[in-house]
Amino acid sequence: MVFDGPPKKVARYPQVATVESLLKRTEERDASGRRKGGVVWHTQGSGKSLTMVMLAKAIAMEDSLARIMIVTDRTDLNDQIFKSLFTIFYALYDKVYRKDVLTYASACCKANGGAAGVDGQTFEDIEAYGAERWLDELTQELKNQTYQPLPVRRVYIPKPGGQQRPLGVPAIRDRVVMMAAVLVLDPIFEADLQPEQYAYRRGRSALDAVRACLRSSE
Repeated sequence: MVFDGPPKKVARYPQVATVESLLKRTEERDASGRRKGGVVWHTQGSGKSLTMVMLAKAIAMEDSLARIMIVTDRTDLNDQIFKSLFTIFYALYDKVYRKDVLTYASACCKANGGAAGVDGQTFEDIEAYGAERWLDELTQELKNQTYQPLPVRRVYIPKPGGQQRPLGVPAIRDRVVMMAAVLVLDPIFEADLQPEQYAYRRGRSALDAVRACLRSSE
């Protein structure tokens, strides 16, 4: 196993074995369904820093949606781990068309509802066509890089005073792809956002930001 630096480092067998057993450990659950914890005991000079970096990288490669929190008391190790994980996230396109990601994205869009786009396709049409077949075809378009988003359908919503508010309605297929991209990118950016940032974050709104300002002024 190589830590792709620079500089490049080759792991010793105990480090490889440790990472492999820890990955298996993350899949184990107790009777209540909770993941099992664990402790890795290292002696001085045994390469625990590199093991931490490799473990974090292995977890991220195994599951691109995993959230990893590493607490250290060394700034150089923090930098090393960050640079190691950053090399994984430079190529995320293949994560967008992963079957589990697209399936969950499709379920989210269906739960949100909404009208059809310019193609006129509704969720009912997709079910009649075959949701699995529809999703497989979308997956192949993304994988083969032949996917092209459709134009956004323009609709107008009445506003008080007789005015109209323009609104764009993407096709369902494009909404699913956008949701898949959000599912992949959101955990990466969320990890670096500060607690006082509220814009465009899941579970937060402008009203939450106002409430936080009011609390800080008390």
